[in-house]
Amino acid sequence: MGRNKGDPARSKARPSSSSFAASLLQTPVASAVGFGGYVGSARVETGPSPDGELLTDVDGEASLHLKRLSKKDSTTKMKALAALTALFKDRPAAELSTLLPSWVFEYKRLVQDSSRQVRESSHIAMTALVNSVGRGIAPHLRSLMGPWWVAQFDPSREVSEAAKCSFQTAFIGQKKRLEALIYCANEIFIHLDENLKSTPQTISDKATPIEEATEKHERVVSCSLLAMAAIIDVLVGSLKTGPGRLDSPVDVDVAAKTRVLVTEAATKLCWNHKYIRDYLKSKSSRIRSAAYQALRAYIQHIPEVFKDSDMESVVPSILGTFSEKDTGCHQPMWDMILLFARNFPQAWGVSSVKKVVFPRLFGYLRHSCYGSELLSYPSLLPFLSLIPPEHVIPSQAFILEFLSSFWRGRPGPQLGSTYWSAHLKALQECLIWAVKNAKRFADAEGSNVSDLQVALIDGVLLKLLWCDYIGTSTSHAVPVTSTPMVTSHEAPVDSTESSQTHLSRTAAEGSGAESLSSKSAITNEDFSKDLCSCIVDIIQSLSEHELLASFWTEFQDICLKIVEEAGRRWQSSRENDRRLLHIAEFFVVLGIKTSKNGTVNRWVLTSAVRPFVCKAFPNIKILGDPESIRLLAKLTSIYGPTIFNELGISSTKELESEVRDQDFKDHERMLQYFKEGIVPWCLDGDDELSEAKAELVLAFIQSPKFQEEWDFVVAHVTGGLGDTEKSVDLKSVGVLSTLLEKVSEIGGVTSRNQGVVGGEKDTLSEWWKSPRIDNAALRVASSDQLSHPACYRLVRSVLGGMRSDARVPSTAFNKATVQIETPGSNCQSVTLIVSDNAAKQILQILLMRILSVLALSDSLWVKSVPSRFVDSQDSELLTFSVDQNRTEEVLELAATAVRVVREGLQCLRSLDRDSTVSGKLVAALFCLRWGCPKLADTPLSGNDSDSEVDSEEDEGSEDGFLLDEEIVQRSPVNILDEVPGPVPDETSGELQQEWIDLMESVRDMRLELSPLFCKSFSPLTRFRVRQILIHCLRDAVFDANFETPHRVAVKVAAWAKEVVTFTCEGPGEVSDALDMLLASGDCWPQWVDVPSLLQIKPGQNLVARKVPHELQDSQTRRHERFASFVDLLCRTLSPREVYLGSSAPPDPEVNQDETKSIIDLELCSQSCRTWLVVELLCTWEWPGGTASQSVIPLLCSLSRTKRESTDFHLLWNVIETLFVGASNACNRDSSSENRSFTGFEDDKKSMDEPFLRALLKLLKGLLEMEDGWSKADTRLLFRQFVTNQDVVTFVSPICDIRILPSVLSVLMPTLRRKPGSVEKIDSSVEEEWHSLLKTAVSEWLLLAMSATPLVACDEYSKYSGVMWIRVAVACFPQNAAGGVSAMASAFAMQVSPEEKALLLSLLQKQFSREAIAAVAGSAAIRRNAPDQGVFDKKRKQVVEGNLAKLVAAAIAYCWLSFGVEEWEFVLGRLRTWMEEAVVDAEEFAENVVHIVKETAESSKMELQNDLAVVGLENLVSEKDIVSTELSSTAVSVFSLLRGLEHLEGAESTDAITHMQTANWKNIEMRALEDVLRLLLAIGLAESAAANSEVGEKARSVIASWRKLQGQLWDNVADVALSASNQAREASIRAVDLWGVGTGAISALYALLFSPQPTMSLQWVAYNFLTSGQVLQMAITCGVVSSGEGDVKGEEDVAGDESQEALTSTVAQIRPELSSVIGASPSAILVQPLTSPLRVRYLLGWSLFLTRLPSLAASSSTRERLVQYVQDSDISATLLDCLFQHIPLDQNVGGPGSRRKHLGAATKTSSAAAAATRAAATGSVAFAVEGLWPVQKEGLVTLAGAIYGLMLLVLPACVRIWFTGLRDKAMASAIEIFTTTYCSPQLLSDEFAQVQASTSRPQGAALDEDEFSIRANRSSREVTAIYKKEEAGMDIVIKMPPCYPLRAVGVECTRRMGIDEHLLRKWILSMASFLRNQNGAVSEAVQMWKRNVDREFEGVEPCPICYSIIHTSNHSLPKLACKTCRNKFHSACLYKWFSTSHQSTCPLCKTPF
Repeated sequence: MGRNKGDPARSKARPSSSSFAASLLQTPVASAVGFGGYVGSARVETGPSPDGELLTDVDGEASLHLKRLSKKDSTTKMKALAALTALFKDRPAAELSTLLPSWVFEYKRLVQDSSRQVRESSHIAMTALVNSVGRGIAPHLRSLMGPWWVAQFDPSREVSEAAKCSFQTAFIGQKKRLEALIYCANEIFIHLDENLKSTPQTISDKATPIEEATEKHERVVSCSLLAMAAIIDVLVGSLKTGPGRLDSPVDVDVAAKTRVLVTEAATKLCWNHKYIRDYLKSKSSRIRSAAYQALRAYIQHIPEVFKDSDMESVVPSILGTFSEKDTGCHQPMWDMILLFARNFPQAWGVSSVKKVVFPRLFGYLRHSCYGSELLSYPSLLPFLSLIPPEHVIPSQAFILEFLSSFWRGRPGPQLGSTYWSAHLKALQECLIWAVKNAKRFADAEGSNVSDLQVALIDGVLLKLLWCDYIGTSTSHAVPVTSTPMVTSHEAPVDSTESSQTHLSRTAAEGSGAESLSSKSAITNEDFSKDLCSCIVDIIQSLSEHELLASFWTEFQDICLKIVEEAGRRWQSSRENDRRLLHIAEFFVVLGIKTSKNGTVNRWVLTSAVRPFVCKAFPNIKILGDPESIRLLAKLTSIYGPTIFNELGISSTKELESEVRDQDFKDHERMLQYFKEGIVPWCLDGDDELSEAKAELVLAFIQSPKFQEEWDFVVAHVTGGLGDTEKSVDLKSVGVLSTLLEKVSEIGGVTSRNQGVVGGEKDTLSEWWKSPRIDNAALRVASSDQLSHPACYRLVRSVLGGMRSDARVPSTAFNKATVQIETPGSNCQSVTLIVSDNAAKQILQILLMRILSVLALSDSLWVKSVPSRFVDSQDSELLTFSVDQNRTEEVLELAATAVRVVREGLQCLRSLDRDSTVSGKLVAALFCLRWGCPKLADTPLSGNDSDSEVDSEEDEGSEDGFLLDEEIVQRSPVNILDEVPGPVPDETSGELQQEWIDLMESVRDMRLELSPLFCKSFSPLTRFRVRQILIHCLRDAVFDANFETPHRVAVKVAAWAKEVVTFTCEGPGEVSDALDMLLASGDCWPQWVDVPSLLQIKPGQNLVARKVPHELQDSQTRRHERFASFVDLLCRTLSPREVYLGSSAPPDPEVNQDETKSIIDLELCSQSCRTWLVVELLCTWEWPGGTASQSVIPLLCSLSRTKRESTDFHLLWNVIETLFVGASNACNRDSSSENRSFTGFEDDKKSMDEPFLRALLKLLKGLLEMEDGWSKADTRLLFRQFVTNQDVVTFVSPICDIRILPSVLSVLMPTLRRKPGSVEKIDSSVEEEWHSLLKTAVSEWLLLAMSATPLVACDEYSKYSGVMWIRVAVACFPQNAAGGVSAMASAFAMQVSPEEKALLLSLLQKQFSREAIAAVAGSAAIRRNAPDQGVFDKKRKQVVEGNLAKLVAAAIAYCWLSFGVEEWEFVLGRLRTWMEEAVVDAEEFAENVVHIVKETAESSKMELQNDLAVVGLENLVSEKDIVSTELSSTAVSVFSLLRGLEHLEGAESTDAITHMQTANWKNIEMRALEDVLRLLLAIGLAESAAANSEVGEKARSVIASWRKLQGQLWDNVADVALSASNQAREASIRAVDLWGVGTGAISALYALLFSPQPTMSLQWVAYNFLTSGQVLQMAITCGVVSSGEGDVKGEEDVAGDESQEALTSTVAQIRPELSSVIGASPSAILVQPLTSPLRVRYLLGWSLFLTRLPSLAASSSTRERLVQYVQDSDISATLLDCLFQHIPLDQNVGGPGSRRKHLGAATKTSSAAAAATRAAATGSVAFAVEGLWPVQKEGLVTLAGAIYGLMLLVLPACVRIWFTGLRDKAMASAIEIFTTTYCSPQLLSDEFAQVQASTSRPQGAALDEDEFSIRANRSSREVTAIYKKEEAGMDIVIKMPPCYPLRAVGVECTRRMGIDEHLLRKWILSMASFLRNQNGAVSEAVQMWKRNVDREFEGVEPCPICYSIIHTSNHSLPKLACKTCRNKFHSACLYKWFSTSHQSTCPLCKTPF
């Protein structure tokens, strides 16, 4: 609230604020009266008050506010006014009356204040005051009324409304207001006079800035002028009395007196200010506008004020205001001018009118009225009519100048059509008025009226409007130069003011006008149309006066000149074409507007059209301009052929005798002229004029009297085609094609009955057809010249195609064209120009052209496509062949045929019902597109939206499918790469362009086809198309040479969707198409028979099972290709459409009836394809997919539907089919009884029987669903397919006993699971179910007990007891993981005591006396049997495997009932099984090593790769599945037994005691050792394979075999993790002593870095490698020299003076580890975040970094490891990799960085927690343990942990990497991350180590008198105090907040007795130690101390690093130069040699 510019400085005695001023008021006296007796600025009497007292306190408060109103600051005034307003409202009138004088004084000043808010607040306060005081304002009304009245005209709307409100509040009612104005009229005029006399200097203070004073003066003056106009209107105009006026609200006498008084005052005021002329010249538009309104009031109400003697000065001021350029002033200006011109006609006689007024008027018009066109144009005609004729002599010159100036000021196109229309309307009105009122002007000057009229028409209509319309000039002079409108958009103004007026015209238009920004620019065409309409309107208005004869003569001359000019320059000038187009448009509009009832007025033909045609046609024939010919054609179409009558009479020799005949409509005469003159001239040549001439001919044919001459025209053209078959006359073809194209374009536009304007329109009909056209079209289509443009156009036109470059009609008559149907629309079929039979033959020819291209392909299926089109009607397709020498011609003809068919697609639909060729052509187009490379990948139009399936949407779909990326992501098509097979060879390179043309044609066709168009064909045609296309699709699938199987499936599936989308109408046709597509063939299907729906009976299985026929390899591959196609077809279409025959989604509602025991398996639906689902399940794998990814998820989703639904029936049918198929397979395969399918990984190689594999997979998928498949469904399945109470065995007939164990192993976990606490249970249902299950299981257990014990089974008994024991074991579900989890799983099962007792009895029978006797008997039998050894091994494997499963089940469910005898049997068998497993595993490892060694010693190196891989594959294939299963079960049993020890309870005590009695501890120790040997044996095998010559290939063989045994190795890993360090180390030593392979460490690395890792083995390998002494052997192999490679110990290398010792400090990292952590950045950083390579990389670094914290800081091994990292520069790659995983917010540091930092902390919480924990513990094992399964979140945690560990053990490496970062945002984010989560822990550790170093007992080594260290945690400082005799210094080390990212600061705070140079050297040495030290700060300080001590001892520093003790390996300079004797560090010297590439001494340059 500072003072304004120019204000004097405040007085120190004056208060600086309102509050301070109030504090100075001590007494009421001081507050009541101010300085000089004024309250505020008002003088008051100093005498005593009426009451004899001073003003009260209330008056004092008001006076304070009034005083504040005199302040200059507007804010102070606003506050004071607000306070006064409140005071006025609250106080009574008596108290406020004393303030009125002061308020009136202040009010006069406030209403003129510069601030709008102050003025508004003043009026608001005034309103409150008058409300309170009422009539008390009367004494002050005269002095108040002037400012009050003027304030109501304030330019601010808010201020004026507030002033009016206060005035209306004071004077309620019109009468009172009028009385108040009359009462104060004289004072108002006095106030107005004072305001008008004011100047900017007098109206404001001297200190007011000139800009503010000027603005205030303009506002006051403009308000005063408006107030003056208003007071005159009110007090003079409204008080007038007379006829027709309302009575005045006041008395007549008073009104008369008032009028006299006001007139005198107003007249005096006007004369005093010289008619306010000065304000008319003001620079302010506001003042000028107000002055115009004031003068308007004087002219209207007080005209006597204008004296005749003053007219010379008044007229230029008033009528000369046309120079006004502000559009806001134009409305009052026109009001003033029109009123003055009407009231003072004598003013036009003033001499200044012609000198001043008219020039300004013409300039005003030329400048487009300065932007106020819409306001000014309506005023021009009234203004023109008010000018007396006698004052504008010569009138012709004046009117022409007026109109020409007006024309020159036409608005530009940027203003819009509104301005242009208004301009033309005003011009038209003025011109017509001038012509029709020419008599006024002629009489005034005594001239001829007609001459004046002709001059006006000639000068304006012709030479201005018409010449500008056609864009030409005339030789006749006109008063002003006319600028052609059509050549420029801008008005021809030459003043810079026009731009300003254009910008300001919005304000002039007012609220109703449209703003410039909203107007859209219009084109020249829009201008010309409006102008043409204006010219015609003028002509039509003046046609009755017979004044246009001269106009038409000049008009024809101008048009003829244009025609001649166009003929001479038509090839190079487009301007002439535009002019001709405008002439044609003129005739069109003229014909429309002058016609009545479809007949044109005769004067138009006689005066305008016929004379023009008669004169122009000869020139047109000679010059040959196409646009001129089109002009004639349009005239003929509009006015009929009669326009040529005069030409016909003069040109027909035979009828010369009839020239005098006046009948110009003689048809015979005109017809003869047409045949002999028009037709030969138009149709005898094919050139640039042929199109225009054809239009002229057709214009004649459209006449009703010429319609019969169409045959004559066709005969004339077709007569020149020629007689040969294969060639035609191209010239005649071109003429005919042009003619027919015009028929297609405009033949249907106007009817043949349309001879004149207004004729009816008709469509293209049969009348145009002609046999001659049929024959010509057939000849051209069958000729070899079809690709010629003329032939192509002809064939296209006869088939109904529209030319792509057809001219767009530009006139109203040409716009009535027929809407040719676009492909795919619902319009009716087009009518052809040729007959249907001819069209069919033409299409047949085009079909052969298209199919001929397919014969050029290399693909067999493409070559076979033509054969699919053969039927009884197309036998010639069998014989046609393609000559390879005519390839170029074939391609050209095919491309032409495709283009013709594309543009004549509607012809196909027209011929649909009468011929098969339409459907075949559509099918051929599809096949051609599919057969063309690249284009086959692009979907058709209409199918684009759903041709590509979004994989993300599929993930969330109910079917759960994921579409292959190849479908989702398709690369863009490059037309140059789309050349099919024959092109790439060198001999056919010249055909490249032909192929490209064909591809472009096919692509264009693709864009035209749509499903709606294809479905418009008849059902029979659609069936034919589907049949052809589906056969082609099947051929493509089975074509082995057609790309890869998966790519074929992707493509053909997309094509199949196109077939369904384009050719199938309704579900029935879709189902028929799919049945046809999936029909059986020679290799499809393989596992099931396709059922015949007509042969299916109720209750019969939908799929008839059959023995799969043996297929050859090629047939198997074809079968897999088709299966892959079916899978992709389901994904592309919909699985429901393919499998269920319906696209409707399944009912998600699950309404299960648990009481229903059996599902009725009658015929579910004929549309369901159960056989297809079963076929895919049995096939299981195919290229690009498996059944587990597609079919299984679909079937699982069907389980959510109702049991009564078709969906559920399909699922049930599939399950039944698989049961029967698996049972039948068991009957075929007698060896299946020796194989169990439980306990293995679900892989096809371990489950060869397709039906059983599919059944088990499906059942597992259903049972693992989170919702949908319930326990009731499982029970229902068990009842219907597994059990049967009607037979003795309780087994269903469709469930063979040999598949029963596998099925039960899947079902039993669900069937036996105890119900949850929240499950609703029906006790009766549960009881019934458990009774059924108990009965069945008990029966099966009894059958197993009745069989021969396992140990006694022999070959002849055929293992009769094995299957029932398997069934019994399967009834007791087990957790294969073993341990406590297995026991918990068994506890969760509902098993009755009776069942447990029977299971225990079954186990006891296996070692009973009966069993022992049976064993002895079977042994005697085997001794006499052949192949004893083979049978013993097989028998043992089968017996032991099943016995192990029985033991496992018995332990899990019956262990509490075990006695010593049972435990001895179990533990004894366990010991045997474990030993056999170890022997088998170690034998396998030895065999692998042996194979690798043998292949490495092979003499033929090229055979090594094959030998190694083949040998390992044979070794793996020979591994017996049963023995592997036995090993897995044995380990599981061992884990189960170990888990028993962790169980607590009284019941378990006795059982555990019995187990201990059976020697459990001894067996446990040996079994644990065996498990570890198993682990290391498989690692040795993989390590040996990795070290072979083939490396990864051999390793993948072993890894793949290992992954198949996942459960075994998971159990092994689980047991191995619980082994102690001693057991681990013992097993590693045992393996190393064994001597097989490369050792135990390599075996662990092989498991850790396996290409196909097992998660459990990776974790156990990492755990082993980081435990105890193993970690010491896992990283390094010792120190190796660079020379001989001998391994040395880990002690320091000392005394070695040779050059070979330079690299003795480099550690030897194990090769398995170094190859991983030393990977290049290009190999790591580009990998996906979860790639196996990244996982191995991070695991390797985890191992390496875990080793460093376990080593002492002074350890040489640690130094070598750190040196290895520094020298190899591999830490930077690791850090880059880590921060690819750790998410950081890189937007930190800017505005709002704190908020963004908090967001980043939220995102990185897992990485931050891991980094903090790793920095605190020095381990990342916690992060590695949670890594599996590998996901992004786990890798983020691991990356954070590794980063935290690196900061702890390798801070210098991190610091160097960080300082080298160029990405500042990244560096800032890393710094914040480290500062927040890592640095606090690291700093705490550093300070703790410093404190520990000062308090340890060996502090004597660091003599406190010589050296001491102190830490200050708060300031993050470490102070080192060093003393040596008399010298000493204090070194302060400052730790940064982001330690260790940034280097620490080092400074000396105190020194004594040390030279400055030496001190600087020591500080730099300290900084170097701290910067390069990968350890604690305390260690670096102590090293620096030792360095300084050595310097005091006289040891010289290394000349390279200037340090005595090396900063990294802490060695002394020992390598001395033999010349200069200087000693260097070996590491420094090695680095010097490597960087300088020299081996000379750094100082003396002598060879070292």
